Amino acid sequence: MNRFTLRPVSGELFIGREELLNTLIGELSRMDSAEGFCIYGRRRIGKTSLLKELERRLRMYDRVVPVYFSFWEVGTLSLKDLVERLSDAIIAAYQEKGLLKVELSIRKVLGSTKETIARVVSKTKVQVKIEEVEFLLSMRERPPRDYVPVFRKVFDMAEKLAEKTETKCVLLLDEFPEILRIENGLQIVKMLRTAYEDYSHTALVISGSVRKTMELVVLSEAAPFYRQLLIKRIQPLTREEVLQFLKKYTGVEDKRTAEELYRVTGGVPFYLQWLGRVGGLRKVEEAVEEFIEEEGNVIFQEEFSKLSGTERRVIVALAKGKERPAEISREAGIEINATSAYLKGLIDKEIVEKVEKGRYRLRDRLFERWILTVIIEKSLSEKVLDALIEPLSLQELYKLFPEHTKAGIRSTVYRLVNKGLVKRVEKGRYVRL
Repeated sequence: MNRFTLRPVSGELFIGREELLNTLIGELSRMDSAEGFCIYGRRRIGKTSLLKELERRLRMYDRVVPVYFSFWEVGTLSLKDLVERLSDAIIAAYQEKGLLKVELSIRKVLGSTKETIARVVSKTKVQVKIEEVEFLLSMRERPPRDYVPVFRKVFDMAEKLAEKTETKCVLLLDEFPEILRIENGLQIVKMLRTAYEDYSHTALVISGSVRKTMELVVLSEAAPFYRQLLIKRIQPLTREEVLQFLKKYTGVEDKRTAEELYRVTGGVPFYLQWLGRVGGLRKVEEAVEEFIEEEGNVIFQEEFSKLSGTERRVIVALAKGKERPAEISREAGIEINATSAYLKGLIDKEIVEKVEKGRYRLRDRLFERWILTVIIEKSLSEKVLDALIEPLSLQELYKLFPEHTKAGIRSTVYRLVNKGLVKRVEKGRYVRL
């Protein structure tokens, strides 16, 4: 196999993803391959970290030019802005490799005269004209009416630069399906799929979080990139990987603490990094409460607010421990047939997962805790405070409020302790102050 020369640079083990990274690099570093990949996984699972690490390692290869670009905020951009930013990213990557000596960024040159543009382009090491570069640099002089074909020119430019510099361009497009949020988004994806068939010097790596949009782009039979990209799904870290991760990145070595963090986070790296700062088992619950207050009320509230009223009732029912459609239907106050449809939609959004036939649960354990704490437990706090006129243990509170989950009761008590409304007394009992 024809691989580029790797400079011997030391790198750290990327826990839980090393095998996948080796697979990706093994294919993407080949000069004779234009094979692309689709990295698929729920939010906060580590896709961006993976792509950033992939970019870092591919830079070690002399003749590979990786270009990382995030589509996460594409909904706030015009297609013109998107064209300019992606163009800049590609040119900047070639500049950093010393393969393209363009002194100014596209955005700075856009208003220049044709003479200036010609002078800038002539300063490249590429001794031929690349029409896409000239066109993109001159857009402001002659603004196109339709930016859809212009977007293709950006990708064509990447292919031409790779061809003329005898390199391979690897486009790492984070949250690529977000492009569907802009006008003519699906048309652009279809156009890029057609263009990609002709590329031999450019490889595409896209990532995405939401199954519904991923199906529109690559996963379903009707998707433009169906069977054109190799699918690699990122899973949460295993129990053993969590132990390694915490030891390496947070300094947590106590196995009991690590086990509790694995239970609470479900092996999601973003949560592990945040919660891994705790120093012992007793502080895990405190860290979870702090996370919900500082981070959860931002990221989870945003996700919760984007759901319809009925979807919210369904996930609240799931958070309360209702697992079967009939139970969820009764709790949410909707028809059983409608419940099944809503569950399917929430599975597509990567919010709910099917445990087994007829049983469902929320995929994100900390999202579930946030719902229990913020959405459900406001009334539970009042119940607990009323009950703790006399000292009671957690076990006694569990029996007292069987309609609430043990996790919900426990976190409510801890939160009330942190707020100074309840204190812990002898024999593991709690009492209202």
